[in-house]
Order: sequence, then structure tokens, then C-alpha cells
Amino acid sequence: MRLLFLLLAFLVVGGVSAQADETKPAYNISFEIEGFADSAVYLANYFMDKQYIVDTAAFENGKAVFTGDEPLKEGTYLLVLPPNNNYAQLLIDGDQEFSLKTNVDDLTGAMVVEGSSENELFYDYLHFLSEQRPLADKYRAIKQDSTQTAEAIAQATIDGDAVDKAVEDRQQMILTKHPETITASILLSMQDPNLPEFTGTDAEQQQQRYLWYKKHYFDNVNLGDPRSLRSTFLDKQVMYYMDKLVIPAPDSLIKEIDFILEQMRPSEETFRQYTSKFLNQYASSKIVGQDAVYIHIAEKYYMGGQTPWVDSTTLAKITENVNSVKPLLIGKKAPPLKLVDRNEQPWDLYEDDADFTVLFFYDPECGYCKKQTPFVVDFAKKFKDKNVKVVSICSKFAPDKADCWEYVDSKDEMNDLLYNLYDPYHRSRFKITYNVTSTPQVYVLDKNDIIVSKKIAGDQLEEVVGRLVDEKEKMEMDGAGK
Repeated sequence: MRLLFLLLAFLVVGGVSAQADETKPAYNISFEIEGFADSAVYLANYFMDKQYIVDTAAFENGKAVFTGDEPLKEGTYLLVLPPNNNYAQLLIDGDQEFSLKTNVDDLTGAMVVEGSSENELFYDYLHFLSEQRPLADKYRAIKQDSTQTAEAIAQATIDGDAVDKAVEDRQQMILTKHPETITASILLSMQDPNLPEFTGTDAEQQQQRYLWYKKHYFDNVNLGDPRSLRSTFLDKQVMYYMDKLVIPAPDSLIKEIDFILEQMRPSEETFRQYTSKFLNQYASSKIVGQDAVYIHIAEKYYMGGQTPWVDSTTLAKITENVNSVKPLLIGKKAPPLKLVDRNEQPWDLYEDDADFTVLFFYDPECGYCKKQTPFVVDFAKKFKDKNVKVVSICSKFAPDKADCWEYVDSKDEMNDLLYNLYDPYHRSRFKITYNVTSTPQVYVLDKNDIIVSKKIAGDQLEEVVGRLVDEKEKMEMDGAGK
């Protein structure tokens, strides 16, 4: 039974003083708080996964008044009381002139609303839940008490079900009679879609339940409702969907992000915030291959002219980054790479005939490179008979070439097991074409020089390449058996 939605604690991060206007203010919200003694109170709102102070009002003679020249954006807000940041929630809709009265010892339970039908509905529901909770707790305790008689437990079950039914009826009444209210949107968002019955084996039913639940996950959430951006539920539900229900493969992520953003489009601010959130999330993703999601968002929405709020300088930086990253996506052919060894003998990536080639870009002065190099060398030893070539590429140029070879000679077996190369005059432009903005960098290529993995640590090579080698060997065996 869902009795209350979660109330989140938060940190006060700042505020601005409310200013009175000679004309009628766009919002005028007054609070009387019995028993409160501080000199100021704060008005905050939920915003995606955070909370922000939006106004500050002096608290004098038991009362505070928030006023402003611009209407507050609709959604879920909080009255915050220093110094402990105790708070009560309130809902802001189009009617922004009302008053609330409460007691510092019971901010929610003692709340009385005047002039706001939205908040009257909201607090009537919260007060009703407060009445039902002790009953629900009582009957639950009886059912869990092993000393109770079977008759007492049976009666407690009946009585508990009656409490559940009363709460469900109250929720349904609000949804039916007041469907356009913020209160209704909150209640609706708490309701999971009712799963139908499925048939088949346990595994088949589990798969059917997953697919049905994923398809209907947003049935009770209006992603295009601008009020939801300032709510306790929207960001949680969106991110749960993306993190728990969507397969973390680029194609699946791209499809679902497009779906979510399209549903959000009616709310310009919501669309803007989540377009930016998704771009930043996948631009910095540590999961191999998810940079393809970043490329898609950047090209479709930013470079595609759907983000008019982005200035030309920022757009130019995004475009430049896309042009650097896109040629290096998994599945792309690796850029040409011509290098030389310490004896100035040439090596050409495209002329190499290894089944798999590992490119290990490093800097002799890089601390993390020094930690990862032993793993790379150990990997090369284990896979030397698997037609896997490991190429170490020093990032130093001709004036500092001695640093490269001193580094190679200082590492056990690096000189024997790896192809140690460099580009004395940067003619290959590998730092640009392979986007080597930091070291170490690792790329894994197949026989056709297609990028099959990248951005992994040296201690992950054995697992990643081992799986690729096993898959190749299995395919060869399957082919030989036909």
C-alpha cells in the first residue's frame, strides 16, 4: 500500500530576498508558523534530481510573506525552516495568492490552507493518510505477531485490506474528480501499471513481464507536463527506466532517449534540460561504446538545429568534439597509422596481419601508464601464441625520443613482447586522429583493423581480448564442422 510519497531532505544552497512591488505581485504566499522563532524562512523547489532555494522572506510576528514580480513556475515546492532545514511541501499551480498556517512541531499535520484549492486537496489527502497510517501499522503488527490467534490474524487481514481499500478509493476519487491537478499527477506517478497474466515457462513469463512493464512504464507519467520538471518523481522515474530497464547498448539507448525526448517536447524547459543531461551523461560515460550515444544526441539535437538555446561558441566546441570522436566509434575502421621503431624501421598498421592488434598509447612520464604497463606486458605474454599483436606507442617526439626507449628498457620484457614504436615528427598525427588527449589509451582492432573495443585499462585486456579470441575460434570450429 502506498501511503505517502517520499519526502527528500536537502541542503540549502542560497537564496534571494523577496522584494515588494507597488503593483500587485505575481505571487503572494503567506505563512503563519506557530512556535517558530528564527528571522527568515526559505521557499525552495524540486528541480530534476536536486532542490534549489528560489526565495527568502523575513519571519516577523509569526508570519512570512513570499512575493515576486514574476510568477513561480508550477510544480512542487518546499517551505524550509532554518537552522535544521525542516520543511513542509506545497504545490504551486496557476493560483499563486494564498496562505498557509501550521505549527513548527507538526508542519504537515497542522497545516491549514486558505485560498488554494490545489493545496487544500493536497493536504486533505495527506491528513487522511496520517489518520490511516496508525491503523495500517496496527493491523500489520498483529499479522506479524506469532503469538496472535488465527482468528485475530484473519481479522487483522480483513481490517488491513479495508484500510488499503479506503486509501485506494481516496486516490481514485482525486484522479476522477480532479484529474488536471498536480496532486493527481503525483498520485498517478506512484501507481505501477497492473501486470496482466502471462503463460509459458518461468523464463518466458519473466521475459514477457519485462517487455510489458517496459512498454507501459510511462503510462502514468506525462513526460510533457512542465509541472513534472519540478517534482519528486520525474527524474527518478526517467533515470530508473534508462538505468534498469534499457539494455545498455548504444542502439537501445539511442532509441529510448529519442522516445523520451519526443514525449518531453511539449514542455520546452523539460526537453531542454534532459537533452543537456543526456548529452553530458554520455559524453563522460565510462562504459565502452556509449560515446556513440553522445554522437547521436549531438548530431541530431545540437548540430541538427533543435537546441536554439545553445550559443554558437558552445555549438562549435560540440561539433569539433563530434568530428574528433566519431571516426573512432566501435565498428569504424581505425585511422591510418604509420610509425617507426627505435631503429627508424617503418611499421604500417594496415599492413599488419594479426588477428587482433592492441594499440597502447602511453607517455613515459605518466604515472597511470606506469601502473598499467605491467598488465599490458603480461597480457602480451599470455596471448603471444594467439596471433595477437601488442603495439606500444610512445607519445614523445624526436627531441625526447630517449625517454621512450629508457622507459621500454626499464620495464621487464616490454622490449621482447611488445612492438615498441613512436612517431618522431608526428607525421601520422596520431594524437589527433586517435584523440589521444590523455594517456594511457587502448584500442583493440580486429584482422580488418575495425575497432572492436577501446578506452579500457591494461588489466582488462585479458578479459576483453580473451572473449574475442574465443568467439573467433568458436566461429572457425563451427565453420569447419559444416
